Amino acid sequence: MFKTVVGVTGPDEEALCELVRSLERFPSLFSHGHDAVRLYRPDGTLVAGNDASRTLIGEEFGDFNSRRHIDGAELERAQAYFQSALSGRPAEFETVLLSRDGEPINVLARLFPALVDGKIVGVFGTARDITLQRQAEASRDESRERFRSLFEQHPDSISMIDTRGRYLKINAATERMVGCRSEELEGKKVGDVFPPGDQEAVDETVLSILLTGKPARYERSVVRKDGTRLSIEGTAVPIVVDERVTGVFLMSRDVTERTQTEEALVLLTHRRRALQRRFVETGADPDVQANSVLAFGQKELGFESGWVVTAGNPFAIERRAGTILPFDAEDPVLRRLFQETIAASEPLEAGEAALSERSELGGPAAPLRSFVGLPLDVANKRYGALAFASASATAPLNESDLEFLRSVAELISANIERVTEEKRLQGLAHYDALTGLPNRLLLNDRFNVALASAQRRGEQLAVYFVDVDKFKAINDAHGHLAGDEVLRTVARRLNKACRASDTVARLGGDEFIVLQCGMPPEGRSDALAARLRSELEVPCEIEGLQLDLSVCIGISVFPRDGQDQRTLLKNADTALYAAKAAGPGSICRYWDGIAAAAQLASSLERRSRHASKVSI
Repeated sequence: MFKTVVGVTGPDEEALCELVRSLERFPSLFSHGHDAVRLYRPDGTLVAGNDASRTLIGEEFGDFNSRRHIDGAELERAQAYFQSALSGRPAEFETVLLSRDGEPINVLARLFPALVDGKIVGVFGTARDITLQRQAEASRDESRERFRSLFEQHPDSISMIDTRGRYLKINAATERMVGCRSEELEGKKVGDVFPPGDQEAVDETVLSILLTGKPARYERSVVRKDGTRLSIEGTAVPIVVDERVTGVFLMSRDVTERTQTEEALVLLTHRRRALQRRFVETGADPDVQANSVLAFGQKELGFESGWVVTAGNPFAIERRAGTILPFDAEDPVLRRLFQETIAASEPLEAGEAALSERSELGGPAAPLRSFVGLPLDVANKRYGALAFASASATAPLNESDLEFLRSVAELISANIERVTEEKRLQGLAHYDALTGLPNRLLLNDRFNVALASAQRRGEQLAVYFVDVDKFKAINDAHGHLAGDEVLRTVARRLNKACRASDTVARLGGDEFIVLQCGMPPEGRSDALAARLRSELEVPCEIEGLQLDLSVCIGISVFPRDGQDQRTLLKNADTALYAAKAAGPGSICRYWDGIAAAAQLASSLERRSRHASKVSI
């Protein structure tokens, strides 16, 4: 029940006292209520209050103007509402009271006039503790703010879909992804941002989630406002309120770059396999393999022509593939591009703007509109460049295209290295390592070819067996290095004295063979023999030493001195021994040696018979 806290005197006070007594007759309404109820005089002095008002703050209330329970700006605002109630206008407002311990209490306060016989004799004040309510509301607001922040700031696309499958709200990431603002999509069906072929499937997915309440994953393409397509993946989850599905969240992320990377990797793998297959299927001929690889790379990358260029000044076009462009490799801009590519360490790509700039620097240019080149290294040395070009514009190469270009370059480099190694091995097998002249094996091949040609044409073939005089003495006196240099000098001079159609070979040691082809039937070998001797008798300087050289030469001639290689070589060797017996610098023809030997034998026989007759 109400407790009187202040004595009552005077006419108005008597009216207030009567008011209190009348209220006490309804204790269930006032004294037993949960709301705090207080009665104030017009000056704000407390007249009475119920138990709930004491419980609210933990002690007795003071006067309305007391700063003990209401302080600062809140007190000024409450006093204004108090004056409003005294003038007959009730007021309801939220404020903060302070408990006995100084803790804030959120209350919903009401102030209204206290009437007795139609006269305002005071002010009733009620207060309801709404602290828990406001805390719950604050927590809810915080949760909403967190959700709003999560929704708006999340890097993934989030869309809220209603039960009709239409957009309610989208976040900033969705706006960026589809290129539309939120208001442009609100009210539209989900399928509207998907390609026509996917719209029905997307709508069915949303409907299924609304009906079953089960989440689902998806991978789709979306069409941006500008018409471009993106690849997305995500999860659709139901929005559940009070155990009822009220919509769907679509949470997506742009995986276009990843998808493009995966597609590019698949394409690169396919291209590499096709490239390897063409390389293998073209057979063992390295030229055919290289041409096939170059042509495949040129077509696959969309260019009209392709080249393999060898470094040098000037450089040389080693291979070409594709159509014949309306200009050639001598074009100044193209030559400049080849030179830049050879000097580069990475692929060189030039579109129309870059080509136009080079054209201004290099003079009038052919109608070249796209170019890409890659330097070629063979055995860790710069060999040249691989290049493709077109007279029409082509799309810039992506990373997958550049990787494929590198694969083409690697195969061509490997092909060139193989050919180079084969030539080196062939050189080791057929050429003398010291002098670079054909060895005995290659001499046999050249001999057979020369014999067949001489037989077919009815010509002579001369074989010159050359031996350096006193070579062992040079080795013993000056060492093997000097001896090796003498042999290289002899080889150079023999080549200089002979024609390109002749063959100069080294059999071993200081023995050399010269095959003179194309001699007429009546021709003689004296001229070449004299020229060989003249070249070889010129002193040579080796490591500061002046060395005098001389050679002996034995000669056999087809068909007079033999019909086959073995016989001609044997007879030339026999003639050489005769020349060496005659002294340094001698030349002996096999036929002349046989005739001289026969004449000597006949003379000896005549002398023997004559001596027998005399003795008888």
